Amino acid sequence: MTGPSEVVVAIAAASVNALGVTLRERAFKLVLPCSMSLALGQDAAGTVIAVGPATRRFRVGAEAFGRAGSRQIGSFAERIAVAEAEADLAFEPDTISMAEEAALPLVPLSA
Repeated sequence: MTGPSEVVVAIAAASVNALGVTLRERAFKLVLPCSMSLALGQDAAGTVIAVGPATRRFRVGAEAFGRAGSRQIGSFAERIAVAEAEADLAFEPDTISMAEEAALPLVPLSA
């Protein structure tokens, strides 16, 4: 079930970055305890397949890319539900592929 302001994206492409590698190696285990049964990944591109009734920007069928949000991971899954206001989602430009879009979101924040 989709939350009132959530956007559910069917993931077509996701990227690996330093944050995912660090989490997989459990380098943050003292400050971020978690079991490794979770789905890693921050950045993704795909198609919106569901939206909550309070969602304002995105509609079903829209192609979007971005990162899950500052307190959420899971873009290595088949789909992800993110709060529209907390996730850094954007509409896909027609000039680059979903694979290229999935590589973009976290990079500027790391620079």
